[in-house]
Order: sequence, then structure tokens, then C-alpha cells
Amino acid sequence: MRRVDRIELQAFDWNEAKRQLTLAKSGLDFRVVAFSLLSPHIETESPRNGELRIKAICKFGERLIVVIYTMRDDVCWIISAWPADRNEQRQYREILGG
Repeated sequence: MRRVDRIELQAFDWNEAKRQLTLAKSGLDFRVVAFSLLSPHIETESPRNGELRIKAICKFGERLIVVIYTMRDDVCWIISAWPADRNEQRQYREILGG
């Protein structure tokens, strides 16, 4: 895991059906959680099916969340999001504190 202060991008995008599923399952809306990537967070590469995906652990209000994304040109494509588990919270705090 490494600290990232900000990612450079032009826009966010996602699969609308996946956004709706995530919203129903965990109450996290890609439209809102995407902006947590613009603040300091930690991340690691998580390749899958030949695509470079990034696992980011971010602050979201008073909570910590995980956002899986990939960059497609200058567009940040959100793939998934969920509340951070205890191990993910520990990893975040070890690097960013709080």
C-alpha cells in the first residue's frame, strides 16, 4: 500500500447497474464515493482479468471505505465500493493515521 495525495483525472464513470447494486447493498453511491479519491488515501494495484485495477482505501465522512477503480485514459472508472473491514482500516491508519 502506498499513500496517494491526489489522482489526476478528467471525469468519473461507472456501470449504472453496478452502481445501483452497490447502493442497495451497502448504501454507498459511486456518485459520491468517487470524490473520496480526490483526497489523500492509500492504494495498491489489484490486477484482474488482464486489467490493472486499483484498490483504494479512502476516508468517507467519518468512515473508511474501499473503492476499486481503473483508469481508462483520463477517466476514473469506478468498479466497486464497500465499507472498509478491520484489516483495511488498520492499513489506512498505519500509513495516514487517524
